[in-house]
Amino acid sequence: MPAIQPARLKKQVIELVDCFAQPPRFRSRLHDLYALYASRAHRIPQGLNAHTLIPCYELPPPVTHQVENELHPFCQADPPAALALADTLWADDTLEVRLLAIHILGVTPPSPPEAVTERLFAWLGNVEDEALLDALLEKGAAGVRRDQPALWWAKVKNWLSSLETRSQRLGLRAAASLLAGDDFHDLPSVYALISPLIYPVRPELKSALEEALQALARRSPAETVYFLKQMLLISPDPATPRLVRRCLPFFEGEWRASLQAALRTPI
Repeated sequence: MPAIQPARLKKQVIELVDCFAQPPRFRSRLHDLYALYASRAHRIPQGLNAHTLIPCYELPPPVTHQVENELHPFCQADPPAALALADTLWADDTLEVRLLAIHILGVTPPSPPEAVTERLFAWLGNVEDEALLDALLEKGAAGVRRDQPALWWAKVKNWLSSLETRSQRLGLRAAASLLAGDDFHDLPSVYALISPLIYPVRPELKSALEEALQALARRSPAETVYFLKQMLLISPDPATPRLVRRCLPFFEGEWRASLQAALRTPI
């Protein structure tokens, strides 16, 4: 991997973005650029990207940031061309290329709205890789969360209310992402929707449940402690106290002490 020279990198990326309206050519040149700066091209990652099984370039962040920054005005100016490019990049088999497709989806104006939302929901419905799923919920859904919050929240509620475990897991992770923003306030609905998923606690939902509960604890520790205490009272599942114990690090001071006392109290 050559040392990064900002002026040289910028020139290379500008030449890449000249192919914005030619998706196959753009993808080919993108691979050339990424291969140039890769630390270990096309290997199964072991470091920071160890939660993905997709081959990746393990690029230094300045490279991907430069590509994203140069693409941004093009995506804003020509949404149809941006989405056509995103489709081509999403069909690739390399992590960073697919992550760029997600970035494009997140920054492209939703005009018409369905052009973005249909892709977002379709991609979310098919992806299993953790790194891609995280990126879709955080970056890919950013525009929909901002411009169509009611539509996004309705979709999250549908996932949480589904009878399918995969949809429930997706809904929990999407709810955690929603709760990270200060502009979402319907916490009572989140508690109501996740309570049926806590008893019985299914192993395949455990991680996503903890993620959602941690997000709730950050937003409202008092309400979340009360909610967990209620779960301890009404759930006969022995896995529920174990779940609550794993949530103790999410709280501090009096809230943690109160939850610890509830765990010690015989049901």
